[in-house]
Amino acid sequence: MVAAQPEEYGSGSEPSTEGDVYSYGVLLLEIFTGRRPTDNFMDGVTGLVGYVRMSYPDKLLEILDASATYSGDTQHIIDIFLCPMFKLALACCEDSPRHRMKIDDVVKELNIIKRACAAHKAVHEFRATA
Repeated sequence: MVAAQPEEYGSGSEPSTEGDVYSYGVLLLEIFTGRRPTDNFMDGVTGLVGYVRMSYPDKLLEILDASATYSGDTQHIIDIFLCPMFKLALACCEDSPRHRMKIDDVVKELNIIKRACAAHKAVHEFRATA
């Protein structure tokens, strides 16, 4: 099984929108941490989702991709952009398909984050250089 796929796919379940939402959440976590779902993690943590759950919300800067650059008010960037994005990603990665966000709600949350970022200049100065 590919680590970016939900566990239910390993038990013979058919592909679903809920599975796609899970994979999208993993993709967001990969983008923001620079880590792969199959990377080795310390402290007995299994997988990228567990690694981020263990660090959210207090240690986001510690798990953020080292290539990310930002200037200005770091706490503001965390509050307006990073916390909401990691929260969204983790909500997409709930173990139970029934507890994952619906795709329409994912889009709504992304738009809310986008509007919040557009209203704050400091967030415009955050970017990952891959």
